[in-house]
Amino acid sequence: MQESSIATLAIPLSRPGGKAPAPDARPLPFWTLILLAIVALAVYGNSLKNGFTLDDVAIVQINEHVNNLDWTQIWSDNYWPKQDGVAPDILYRPLTIWSYLATRAVSPEGAWAFHLGNILLHALVTVMASVLAQRIFANRPIAWITGLLFALHPLHTEVVANIVGRAELLSAVFSLAALLVYLPTRPLLLETVPPKRSFWHGILVGLCFFLALLCKETPVALLAAFGFIDIWRYSRSNNFGISFPRWMLRQGVRYYLPLLAFFGIYLAMRVHACGMLRDPNGTSMLVNPLVAATFVERLVTPFALFAKYLNLTFWPGALSADYSFPSLMPTAKILAPLPLLGFLTTLLAGLASIKLWRKAPHIVLTIALFAFSYALVANFMAIGTIMGERLFYLPSLFVLMLVAAAGVAGYRGLLAMSPENEQHPLVVRCLALGILGTVSIAMTIRTYVRNTDWEDNIHLAIATARDNPQSAKACFWAGNILAGPTAPPQFRKFGKELLHRSIELYPTYGEAYFELAKDHRLDQDLPESVINLAQAAQYGPGKSDIRAGLDAIVPDLKLRKPDEYMPALLKNQADHPDAAAAKLAVALAYFAQEKYPEAQAACTEALRLDGHFHEAACELAVISLASGNRQQAIEMLLQYVSHVRGNAGVRFTLASTFLSLDPVKNPGAYARAEFFISQGEKLDKYDTRARTLRAQLAQKRAAMAAQAPSSTVDAHILAATGGQR
Repeated sequence: MQESSIATLAIPLSRPGGKAPAPDARPLPFWTLILLAIVALAVYGNSLKNGFTLDDVAIVQINEHVNNLDWTQIWSDNYWPKQDGVAPDILYRPLTIWSYLATRAVSPEGAWAFHLGNILLHALVTVMASVLAQRIFANRPIAWITGLLFALHPLHTEVVANIVGRAELLSAVFSLAALLVYLPTRPLLLETVPPKRSFWHGILVGLCFFLALLCKETPVALLAAFGFIDIWRYSRSNNFGISFPRWMLRQGVRYYLPLLAFFGIYLAMRVHACGMLRDPNGTSMLVNPLVAATFVERLVTPFALFAKYLNLTFWPGALSADYSFPSLMPTAKILAPLPLLGFLTTLLAGLASIKLWRKAPHIVLTIALFAFSYALVANFMAIGTIMGERLFYLPSLFVLMLVAAAGVAGYRGLLAMSPENEQHPLVVRCLALGILGTVSIAMTIRTYVRNTDWEDNIHLAIATARDNPQSAKACFWAGNILAGPTAPPQFRKFGKELLHRSIELYPTYGEAYFELAKDHRLDQDLPESVINLAQAAQYGPGKSDIRAGLDAIVPDLKLRKPDEYMPALLKNQADHPDAAAAKLAVALAYFAQEKYPEAQAACTEALRLDGHFHEAACELAVISLASGNRQQAIEMLLQYVSHVRGNAGVRFTLASTFLSLDPVKNPGAYARAEFFISQGEKLDKYDTRARTLRAQLAQKRAAMAAQAPSSTVDAHILAATGGQR
């Protein structure tokens, strides 16, 4: 029974009576491609009114490169704008950024032009997907259905309706271009003799591959895909009349060498721009729990993720902008439902590939292309996120190809069941059209509705909190938006609940504590603001916003009477005697009252409880400065900057402290001040304190230089007179 079902899939165009028709060598009619493009444009048309949401804000809306139309520096800079002087992730996508600049140049205001660009690119990918399906299957219905499903699928909304999905769209365009240029123009099933092509054809394929890499990292898997395609072509074409080593050598010289050369150029550009290929400390467990998983969990969990992607492909009911901790957690239980489903699907695909290598090579090639497109996002090697709908954009194409092939196979099989019945074909055709129409309408409605979730951050926050309340990051982001000062007042309570929910899911979520601190400050609840701010400082060291909050809360406390906040802070300390954050909260209160010994004692106790509490050490340095103990302050600040990569403000504080020292007693003070000014500038080149400190440094050096001659003469006199003037 299993063998017959595989055979049905292997002959997707069996005629009534059981005969397999010849592959269709004709290209797809131009008008059908235009129609598919129109479908793709129409289903995403309502996203034109969407604004900037989620990562669009940082990467596009407030990105200095984009707003300043910086056409040159983008080629030597990280994709993500720096936060506190540090890139959140090591990504190199200059061509994607270039496309944002081009869009901004055409439309200086608003987001509609960015969304229009995404919709047009999706329409182009849809057309290219249909053409690729025709090249592989030599079957027009399969090609058309593939294009239709790909154009309408709701899983693609995160890519198309979200501006930063441009990276997936562009990399898909250039990846498909590389494949279409590489493959023969005639369907592969009809290939008997390889087409004669010049060396420049290999350069063109390599250029498409290079452009795909400049948009996103995942197309690197094409290097292996091209090799597999050539092995596949040779195995099914009666050897092309040449030996296998000679065939591979010819392909290697014509294609693999240019591909490797372009890959080398890309690596050199990436290392020059980002300084390294990957930041080992850049991925947090919050966004990808696999970074802390065991070896067995790293092997098993990707099968669960694969099953999750397939589930969303076949039933995209609940879609989410985030799937991070703890909504998806590593597992070592291969017999759990999701890992087992993913493993069995992978096993079945492998067995089918072996079984159909000769009978249905186009099925094998499609499975292989899926594997290559999915390999780098499968999380066998932990990446920047555990899962994202955008990551399945191109891999879903090959799944939908197989779905289309299975559908056409089923349709032809039903036609062959009763060839003597004249009414039977009409019933089968009506049934097939009804199923295809129903699926298309359902996907259109779901995609249209999902597009509205990406209209703005308020809509997206509500949808994200609704669809994935088990994700700490989703709850934090949604709560931050809904409890923020720009959100409608009716959502603020819900936003606070989501922030508390995010802390419940991830108790060391520093950013969530900080947002609660800001919210309590807006509500004039200063004690709760201090308590949450201290917890934010413990779990989010080095954040400039948190450091600024610590600096700002002391003047706020000074405006209040101690009776208004001390009882609550002391009670919090009594309720949590072993909590370092509770000690820091009390230290801030004593600092505001200028009780420096008590404040220093509280900070010291916080450090005893948590030796890695870097912000408590920094606060102790600030208190020491205020009490006049500059030497202790410098020692604490030097320890702080040795552990915390970001935060320009502390570097400027160090520079200012060194400038206040006597250069005679501290000969290297000005040099160290200059060093920390330079460090601060690297972290935040727009901070005006750098300019002020440099002016002070220049004045002090000029004053010291003016005193130098008289000091030298005095030294000679003292030496000549034995100390007597």
